[in-house]
Amino acid sequence: MWEHVLRLVLALIALSFGADLLVRGSVALARTLRVSPLFVGLTIVGFGTSTPELGTSVLAALRGLDDLAVGNVVGSNIFNIAVILGIAACWRPIRSSGGGLRSEVAWALAAACMPLVALLGNRSVGRVTGGVLLLGLAVYITQSYCRSKNETTSAASPTELEFHERPPAWRSVGVIVLGLAVLMIGSFVLVDAASAVATELGMSQLAIGLTIVAAGTSAPELFTSLAATRRNEMDVAIGNVIGSNIFNVFGILGLTSLVRPQVLQVQTMALDVPMMLLASLCLVPLIWQRGRIPRAVGMLLVGSYVTYVVVLLVWAPEWFGPGAG
Repeated sequence: MWEHVLRLVLALIALSFGADLLVRGSVALARTLRVSPLFVGLTIVGFGTSTPELGTSVLAALRGLDDLAVGNVVGSNIFNIAVILGIAACWRPIRSSGGGLRSEVAWALAAACMPLVALLGNRSVGRVTGGVLLLGLAVYITQSYCRSKNETTSAASPTELEFHERPPAWRSVGVIVLGLAVLMIGSFVLVDAASAVATELGMSQLAIGLTIVAAGTSAPELFTSLAATRRNEMDVAIGNVIGSNIFNVFGILGLTSLVRPQVLQVQTMALDVPMMLLASLCLVPLIWQRGRIPRAVGMLLVGSYVTYVVVLLVWAPEWFGPGAG
């Protein structure tokens, strides 16, 4: 028992240290590349912190564990918005300075709706759909980069761009890689210890994917957003969550569907996917609130996630039994 506690403590320390490195390196790289911190948060940070979800879902797909592969993606997206943005906003009200949130929120909503396509294929996401999702990810990255370059160029004068402090790109990339490596190690240790305990308690694959694994693999996003909030880098905090959610669906679900067509359970379609869509709709106010998330909204988001978990435990106890999944 004490061994597991020690591993969890070490994992939390590693996550905190790695998140701080990732935020510092990402902000520095944004200055070097002359792109907005929001774009770096949406892509490098958001995609990078989703690496645990990628590894978990692809490995689950190779082993034929569709419940775990899909549950990890859906559960992580719910956790990202309801818990990560919620906790970050509770700590310090978030206000983004990025001007491209309208498009990014639209992409996040599209990502949340993508699993509903499975209803057209007998609850299955096939290889063709997986290829389309990956193509959509490429379009998103290209569009977001072009818009970020245009916004950055128009927002600053040539003199400001020329004399603004810009550290060497290799140094920033090195800090980012080191931060991601520490985050991945910490996340792996956290998930391994928590999953072992959950399995002993008799939780099903789907339940573990939607809660323990989803929360554990989202730990990099949580600690990164908290570190960004502490450093007052709100664009990185918001971009990290939105970018991660977009990558989870278009990238991870797309890739796992190419590896092996994914079948969504009735429970997933009836409760978890609608919850993911509802959580994503909470991003819409960012558009007319100028990227602002007050503490009250943060508390509401965290409370909604607690309610969601209670529903899983109380209203659908069969999901947690030995024969569930």
